[in-house]
Amino acid sequence: MAEAMELNDELQKQIERHRLSAPDGVLESSVTTDLVSYLSHGGEAPEVVTMLSENYSGYPHAIDSLGQWLSEHGMTEEEVSSVAEAQVSHLVSKHFAQSKVDDIFAKEVDPLWVNHMVAHPVWRNMLSGLAATSPGCFFLSYTN
Repeated sequence: MAEAMELNDELQKQIERHRLSAPDGVLESSVTTDLVSYLSHGGEAPEVVTMLSENYSGYPHAIDSLGQWLSEHGMTEEEVSSVAEAQVSHLVSKHFAQSKVDDIFAKEVDPLWVNHMVAHPVWRNMLSGLAATSPGCFFLSYTN
C-alpha cells in the first residue's frame, strides 16, 4: 500500500514538474494549484524556483512594454490594440495546431473564455477563418 502511494506521489510530482517547466508556466492560471500539488507530493521549493525561472520567456510582458512604448510615441490606445490584435490573429492563424487546441479544450471544465472570444469581432473573424480551414476541429465546432 505504501509503495503504491509513493508511486502515485512520484507520478503526480512528474505531472506537476511538466506543467511548472512549460514555457512561461509561471503565467498560467493554474500555477498556484500546480505549485501546491508539486510540493505536497514531495517536490522541493528550490526546484520550483529553478523550473519557473528557467522557463520564463516573458513574451506577454515584452508585448505590454512595446504597447506602452508605442503609446508614448503617439499611437492611441485603440491603434495599439488594433495592431496587437491583427498581429496575434495572424500568428494564431499561421501556427494553428488543431490537435493541440482540441487537447487543451478537452481538458477545460468550463471554457467561459470562449464566449468572450466569440463576442469580440476580431477573434470571431479569426475563429471563422480557422473553422473554414480546419473543419474537423472540435474546439472550432464549439465556437460556431
